[in-house]
Amino acid sequence: MSSIIDYILWRGDLTFDQAPLNEVDNLIFSNLTYLNFNGLVPESFDKTTTLREAAFRNWDDRKPADMAIFQLLQTAANSRRFGNLKLCGFVDKTDVETEIQFSAITFVLPGKEIFVAFRGTDNSIVGWKEDLNMAFMAPVPAQTEAVAYLQKACRHFCRPFSKTRVIAGGHSKGGNLAMYASSFCDEKTRKNLTAVYNNDGPGFAKALLGEGVISPILKILHTFVPQDSIVGMLLDHDEPYTVVQCDGIGIAQHNPITWNIQGNHFVRSPNRSKLSVRTDTVVQSWLAGISIEERRIFVNTLFDLLEEAGIRYAEDITNNSLSKLIAIGHKLTKLDTEAREIMLKSAKELLFGDWL
Repeated sequence: MSSIIDYILWRGDLTFDQAPLNEVDNLIFSNLTYLNFNGLVPESFDKTTTLREAAFRNWDDRKPADMAIFQLLQTAANSRRFGNLKLCGFVDKTDVETEIQFSAITFVLPGKEIFVAFRGTDNSIVGWKEDLNMAFMAPVPAQTEAVAYLQKACRHFCRPFSKTRVIAGGHSKGGNLAMYASSFCDEKTRKNLTAVYNNDGPGFAKALLGEGVISPILKILHTFVPQDSIVGMLLDHDEPYTVVQCDGIGIAQHNPITWNIQGNHFVRSPNRSKLSVRTDTVVQSWLAGISIEERRIFVNTLFDLLEEAGIRYAEDITNNSLSKLIAIGHKLTKLDTEAREIMLKSAKELLFGDWL
């Protein structure tokens, strides 16, 4: 079955003037956000560079761990469809103290159309923590940044009588940010939105934000999840979603490179897998069984343990994993009674919940 790279090789000779943006293009833009464009794409919306120019500068010290994303960049840059697209407004913020991991970039398409793309979670532990903070905090810093970024992009491109069409999207947390920014932006910005894409991104905690969070954008929202979706089922979802057939098993399907493409659309699957449904049931049961304060204690304690074990990035977990697990176990015994009980209760529910 074809992938997003195969799609570019097949459709890359058609410009956006010839074939309008579609759901597969959305996933490509959303995936490209994971690249480090610092110094390659202007922070300002006033200046631009083409995707081709950005792709063929010096990447020796910035190539991603997932080389499939770099291959996607190179393939797209060599195509007629994507190579001459203008890029601007690249922002990349990560701060441990304020617990934020946020990045966004704007693609300028022909015919007065822009795609505002938000990055999902990177390999930093602070990025992971901000995701889990959504279970007890609203908004998290990245969501606030996303609203400001979308409004700023619209103020620049959507001047009076410009009739510029705005599309927002992202993968994983980036999908959540696209939904949040589009739902909570000012009315002037929302009037210019023609579509919002959420690619396997988590929802929102109704206990914090209430009902109908995304009601302002429901008519233009497109949510896609893989068959084994785990991340995309987290928290609460009010919107309908489309299930995509994927290669791989389990969490591996979260990677957009595994999503199956046919022509200019995703290959549909009638239902989510049993694994996705069971995982969702267990996580929802856990969330329903603990208070907002207990969620806060669980998340903060978990990441305090990781930090004290010297884990800053995802790869640190697998490097010297035994010694780090021993360090975490030792720190766990030193916790105060309330925190230790919440950690053990949560671990029991998540590890041994209703899986059968």
